[in-house]
Amino acid sequence: MKIIIAGAGEVGTHLAKMMLAENHQLTMIDSDSARVHRIQDNTDILCIRGSPTSLEILDQAGIRKTDLLIAVTPEEDTNIVTALLGKKLGALKVIARIDHNEYLEPANREMFLKMGVDYMFYPEKIASKEIVNLLSQTSSTEFIDFSNGLLSLHVFRLDETTPFLGKSVEYLRKLRPEPIYKLVAIARGTDAFIPEEDTELMLNDMIYVMGTKEGINIMMQKTGKQNFDV
Repeated sequence: MKIIIAGAGEVGTHLAKMMLAENHQLTMIDSDSARVHRIQDNTDILCIRGSPTSLEILDQAGIRKTDLLIAVTPEEDTNIVTALLGKKLGALKVIARIDHNEYLEPANREMFLKMGVDYMFYPEKIASKEIVNLLSQTSSTEFIDFSNGLLSLHVFRLDETTPFLGKSVEYLRKLRPEPIYKLVAIARGTDAFIPEEDTELMLNDMIYVMGTKEGINIMMQKTGKQNFDV
């Protein structure tokens, strides 16, 4: 995939390193000479010094044959203009970093979509949601959400207060026959394995549970743990 990243700051550099590892064809644009030289000295990414709102610079970067343009400079206005110009010049998809939550309101987002900006993201809002999520999930040692939280994988450590120590996986499943949670793996000491129905649950086991929000809440109750609201 051919990708142009406008902005070689912290966000742009982080994205570039991730995408470079996936063998995408990358070009970066930034008006700051020091940033451009830093990227050139440490990576194999093609860098162009100049404003990403310049038609000449965008053409030089190959905007007309670009699959994805990501505008992540520190200036919101620059990002929006870059995304709009990029879409008009031929980029298949464009993404812009913004600094105002009002742009993400449904009516405003629809307006930007009609103008040509496919997606906008507000880093501070994303970070705040993640922090609140981490703080509220105190009962789990790890968790991963899927499909915007409709399904998630949580890891619970079984301690002395867990009521089903010594019981089997089958016993745990029969506590709630509906398919709203499933124990998918166990980490025990230095080993990790997929349990059988007759596998016994032991003290200090780390159990990996996949389930719906309701299912995970029930599993928390079964393990004697609870979250708190933030």
